[in-house]
Amino acid sequence: EKKLREGNLDIVMQTLDTYEKKVLHAVKEQEGITQSTLKIRADMSKAKLSYVVNELEQRGLLKRIKNKKTFSIYLAKAL
Repeated sequence: EKKLREGNLDIVMQTLDTYEKKVLHAVKEQEGITQSTLKIRADMSKAKLSYVVNELEQRGLLKRIKNKKTFSIYLAKAL
């Protein structure tokens, strides 16, 4: 299943822009990463990161889970 997931992610990555790739790569490396840590890791402004995460979430590639005052971000099960 992990091989299938990585294959799916590789296919999806080919269709994304640079910002989206940075975000998905960082989330893949650290499932449950907080949005504030992701901002640093992806080297994006808070506004840009929020926009990119919203887009990826709407496409079903990421999911955000509220964790007190922040969000933890995970790859969607489909990947």
